[in-house]
Amino acid sequence: MKKLFKHYYRPTESEFRKLWQSCFFALDANVLLNLYGYSEETREQLLTLLERLSSRIFMPFQFVLEYQRNRAHAIIEQVKNYAKAEKILEQFYATEILPRTKHPHLSQKAMKAFKLIQKELINGRKKHEALFADDPYFARVTSLVQNVGSPQPDLEKIFEQARRRYTARVPPGYADHKEKGEPEGFGDYVGWLQLLNFAKDSKKSAILITDDSKEDWWQIQGDRTIGPRPELLAEFQSECSQAFYIYSSDQFMRFANTFLKERVRNTAILEVQEGLQERLRSRSDRKSIASASIQPASDDKPILPIPPLEGQNLKPTVSEDERKEQKQAAKALKEEPKRG
Repeated sequence: MKKLFKHYYRPTESEFRKLWQSCFFALDANVLLNLYGYSEETREQLLTLLERLSSRIFMPFQFVLEYQRNRAHAIIEQVKNYAKAEKILEQFYATEILPRTKHPHLSQKAMKAFKLIQKELINGRKKHEALFADDPYFARVTSLVQNVGSPQPDLEKIFEQARRRYTARVPPGYADHKEKGEPEGFGDYVGWLQLLNFAKDSKKSAILITDDSKEDWWQIQGDRTIGPRPELLAEFQSECSQAFYIYSSDQFMRFANTFLKERVRNTAILEVQEGLQERLRSRSDRKSIASASIQPASDDKPILPIPPLEGQNLKPTVSEDERKEQKQAAKALKEEPKRG
């Protein structure tokens, strides 16, 4: 039975070790975009790990395209976070600290610390704003990602294939279709095809690293992520005759320590995990996923294998919501919070 339904069975530890030693690592755009939301220490830990593995890294054309398109937005999000924190702190100061007619009355030492926090927020915002002109992380990612796939030919034909699969709810990509529309909603499927094509041509096993946690990539029961969708494992095996697996960024960092003898700090792994969990909580379309860090079935073992992610050379269309978001972001950059 296992021979016929292997994609429903968890790989053994020896199979995992063999995979990690022989595979190429495919990166999804969100892994690189999420770098901008980490602390400097954690960002450095993950970037350095990727750089050490650069000779084994591959990115499908669509994944790179999405990274290029969305990098500025990822930076703006951090700028907005700093500006929001500045504004909240200044409002708190104006209404709760500044009036001398009521408590709390803070000591000079406490006020000095308060001002230092304000100054650090301002400096952090300006540091992120400066990334638009000079982004060292962009330069490092450009350097480490040397193996980029080719654009997918005949997109209209592929889009039609995707429509038929989505109607039947065949993964990956159908979870994005309703939300993003066309052609953006076809991205996952196009990227999946690009990954399959590269694996077939290279005749190598693969590990995809992605921070996408939707149901069309993962098998989810209630609030528990069991592992990758078995359909995807079966398709990869059928098309490529190779082993395949998928990890979120925090899992990749953790199991790189296990299988590659890396020394990624646990504090960095936990920060990435918590960041993914927070992004899941903030997603308006979240359904039944409780943990963005996709916990394995056992706390001391990796999860099952699954496929790649977001697609290919789609038209650079901009939705009305994206236009509004860009205008709001631009406004946020121009508006300096009033100083007390």
